Amino acid sequence: MSDKSGKIAAEYRERKQDHKCLHRRGGRFLTASPEVSVIIPTFNRPAFLEEAVLSVLAQSYPAREIIIIDDGSDARFRDRINDVTRLGARVFLHRLPSHRGASAARNVGLEKAQGEYVLFLDDDDLIHPNMLESNLAVFKQDPGTDVVVCLSEIFLDHSLPNRSLQPDSRKSAGDFLRVTYPSNPPDYLRLEEITFSAIMLFAITVHSCLVRKRATGDVRFPEDLTAGEDTYFWLSLAFLGCTFRMNKKSYSYVRLHGRNSRLREGHDHSVIKYLYKLLSSGMLQSRYDFLIVNAKIFRTLFPLRRLRALRHFLSTLRFPDMIPGYLCLYFKKESRRIRALHKSIESLAVRFPSQRHVYEQAQSDLYLARRSQ
Repeated sequence: MSDKSGKIAAEYRERKQDHKCLHRRGGRFLTASPEVSVIIPTFNRPAFLEEAVLSVLAQSYPAREIIIIDDGSDARFRDRINDVTRLGARVFLHRLPSHRGASAARNVGLEKAQGEYVLFLDDDDLIHPNMLESNLAVFKQDPGTDVVVCLSEIFLDHSLPNRSLQPDSRKSAGDFLRVTYPSNPPDYLRLEEITFSAIMLFAITVHSCLVRKRATGDVRFPEDLTAGEDTYFWLSLAFLGCTFRMNKKSYSYVRLHGRNSRLREGHDHSVIKYLYKLLSSGMLQSRYDFLIVNAKIFRTLFPLRRLRALRHFLSTLRFPDMIPGYLCLYFKKESRRIRALHKSIESLAVRFPSQRHVYEQAQSDLYLARRSQ
């Protein structure tokens, strides 16, 4: 599984032909299904956008429409973004007059979506060819489900700031995009039984979720947030009683690169804004919820040497009976991710001994990025 993300990324770059509205399934040709709308906000990243769109066009269960929301991209990128719409008849473009942020772009896309189900896909990420079909199967098994969540993996792009993974002309793209590790793998029992708390703990990836459109109602992505806005959206649905179900397959892929929001300066301050909004939202119901949020605020503020960190640390001490269980779950989650990362790096180092130093540097990059989440 460790090299799947890279292989898929390489495959999508090559698959620019034969993306008609017909797909073969079970020996029969089926026309594009009217079921799913995929919404892709984009801003100044046409190359990544093309790969994202191709990953949707490659689905075994074709989407009804792919709605690209151009969030006020600079003029020099507009022609290339227009070219992406020519990849298929189901690709549509709506251009915002100014840059408003990912939340506003997703909200516009949600208003325009015609499908019964909606998937939000960031322009720099990918989905597995079986993602839609597999998640829709869960809806079929349980018609009362509102949101299906699959597992995610993070793969390392070669455009990180220190350029630790430069492409080698003697290798395919898959050879330097294989470094993957799980992205906050949620405990499926916790997600299905204590949904709200589980979403706060694991911060599920936005494009790992396929949501029934009518379940969203009036809920929208908060446009005043630049971090945590997707988690806030899912928490709002959970608070209103939406039913979440897990698909325990890794079908969504998160690209780690130098322009990820979590790697930008000031990201911690954006996270704090999200956490304080959540703290004052009125959605926190249990003592455990308050423990989780105060612990996250403390963990974010402490490296910044803010005095407020002490106040939130003292707030966590109000729940002494829950602290051991929270810490056990937190370190179990982190150790599982570290083991998966080490296994991926080591297997690559064995296969390509001359590149061991490259993969060891990649491990360092991923560790630093993981700490910033």
